Amino acid sequence: MNCKNDFMKKRKQIHRIKFASILSRQNLNKVSPYEEDILVEKYCEEIDERLEDLEEFLGREITNAERKGMLNVVDKYTPRDKNGEVLASYLPFEYAWEIYELERDEKFKKFLSDWYKKQNK
Repeated sequence: MNCKNDFMKKRKQIHRIKFASILSRQNLNKVSPYEEDILVEKYCEEIDERLEDLEEFLGREITNAERKGMLNVVDKYTPRDKNGEVLASYLPFEYAWEIYELERDEKFKKFLSDWYKKQNK
């Protein structure tokens, strides 16, 4: 892969790691390193397009932390068969965003609750 700068290299590494977890191990084991690079590029482009569509839907850019959280939600909630193969398509990003926000809000509420309990001891 040709990367123009360190940021792009890091970004591609993050995508490679994330796609290695999203794609089933069986699929990755069946392809050559060259084919894997092509697959990763294809999925990177698809994910980037879906993230851009989500940003357009939200009316703002999302942060790197939000992107990471979104990909975690997509990975967690995308339906798979017993072999880890994606059954149809990845979870729609608009749904993933709603789940991400709910999970984030719940974590924040728990944090505040725990913090208040510690302060009142």
